[in-house]
Amino acid sequence: MAIVLPDGIYGNESLGYIRNWLLKQGRIVAVIDVPLETFMPNTSTKTTIMIFQKLSEAKIKKDYPVFMAVAETCGHDRRGKEAKDDDILKVSDSFREWSKKNDFKF
Repeated sequence: MAIVLPDGIYGNESLGYIRNWLLKQGRIVAVIDVPLETFMPNTSTKTTIMIFQKLSEAKIKKDYPVFMAVAETCGHDRRGKEAKDDDILKVSDSFREWSKKNDFKF
């Protein structure tokens, strides 16, 4: 599953129950920080993409690698005007490399 979440989910102490619930349901595969402009001009909410793999309780490990990436650009500016740079497109290549290095498969 891939889900776009507001950044507050990750750091807000009062939302810790959400993080704990997720960790009991499976594995966080990746966290990808995307720029504020990603969903502009429709919303200015700062977001992050989480990729999650649901697993049975017996298969959930306590310690495992998590892919982390930061995209600085998203292919458009705050007004939606197209821009040359798009780091989000580069994330998939980095994820493939990480998957091979960490022997990760869905």
